[in-house]
Amino acid sequence: MIAADPMTLENGCLEVVRGEHEKGTFPMKPSDGSMTDDVVSKMKWDPVVTKAGAVMIFSSYIPHRSGPNISKNPRRAYYLTFNGEFILLPACF
Repeated sequence: MIAADPMTLENGCLEVVRGEHEKGTFPMKPSDGSMTDDVVSKMKWDPVVTKAGAVMIFSSYIPHRSGPNISKNPRRAYYLTFNGEFILLPACF
């Protein structure tokens, strides 16, 4: 993740649960693929406050979320994701 804007508690910065990435996947809601509410409520969520331009590298297995933006400022970020499999595409696509 590259923060385009500062990410603060007020604008709903990214939150993670440290160490949970080593446990594999969690029960998911069939409706949207997010973790079930009972699992989420038992986790200790740590805010990741960053300056604009900060880079954070993390696995998709670490539980992560963002809170609501209650500020008047934007909360923009760029995410580059990798899913562990390369697919070669033709030179012209």
